[in-house]
This record gives sequence, C-alpha cells and structure tokens, in this order.
Amino acid sequence: SPFLNRGYHICLFNARGVGKSTKWPSFSGLTEVEDLKELVKVLIEDITTRDQVVKEVVLLGYSHGSIATTHHPVSMKLEGRPDIPVSHILLSYPLSPLPLLTLFHHRSHTEALKNLVSDRSSTVLIVYGTVDQFTGSQKYREWTDGLKSQGGELQIEVVEGADHFWHGHMKTLLKLVGDWLDSKGNMQ
Repeated sequence: SPFLNRGYHICLFNARGVGKSTKWPSFSGLTEVEDLKELVKVLIEDITTRDQVVKEVVLLGYSHGSIATTHHPVSMKLEGRPDIPVSHILLSYPLSPLPLLTLFHHRSHTEALKNLVSDRSSTVLIVYGTVDQFTGSQKYREWTDGLKSQGGELQIEVVEGADHFWHGHMKTLLKLVGDWLDSKGNMQ
C-alpha cells in the first residue's frame, strides 16, 4: 500500500448500508458526509491519545466514497491542537450517475467539490480511467478542465484503458497515489 509504505495510519471505511453496516444509507449522501467527518475526528483523537502526532490527514474516496470525501474541510480544527491539513484523493468520481446516486441532491455535492478545489490551501488528486463504465472520458475531460481553473492545488491523472473498477490497472493506480504522496513531501 502506498500509505503503509510511507508510515500512514489507515482506516477503511464503508458508508451506511454497505458491507456489514447495521445502518441504512441516506440515499442523499449527506448523512454519510457527517459520518466521515466524525470518523476522522475520532481517529485523530484516538491516535493522539497514544502520544502520536498527526501531521496530516489524507482522505481517499473511491467512486461513491469520493462524494463524501469532497465535503471534508481542508484542515481539521480540534480544540487545543494545531490545525491539521487534509488532502483529498478522488478515484473514479461518479460524475454521470451522481444525480441518481444522491437522489437528486447532486447540487450540494457539486458545490462542495467546487468549494474544495477553489480553496487555495486545498491539495486534491483526481484519478480516472479512460474506459470508465459510468462516465465517459470526454465528460471527465470537460469536468476536470472546469475544475483546473478554480485555484487550489489540483492534480488530475488519467489512466489510459482503466475502467471504473481498475481491473488490470491497480499497479498503475498504486504508483500514481504513491508518487502523489511523495510529491506532497509530507509523512504521517
């Protein structure tokens, strides 16, 4: 894992209604946004109570998970502690099916992403494949071209031949993420 190899703590998080979760999904994605924010806060508190320092948080959201990731602020403000910068990785963002995945609450998610990438202190990596089953390559290109002009630190990586699920392209994806982490010059 690019994260383990660089000393990061890792938490794998499935949203409500996914896997063995006992809660129901909100279908708007908005409750899952708050779940992620609370989880990150609890994890930071847990790590710091073990006398470890959290220098940064890197959130990686894949597909539907990237929707909630875009709502997370670019820094964590915890009482009595210095602000902790938060970087964002969005893999296979579900651009075309977004309205259906969020029961037509897509405008709030689109606005959150716009706010994220326009924040001058944001650090965002967006990765998608050219043969994504849900969003066409041209639509992704037009979308990312619009995001590039927003102002934050945004890196966009396009993987030729990769689909939404990264079949046969996982090594390329892991290398991209690892290189991006290295380019940030931060270590957890």
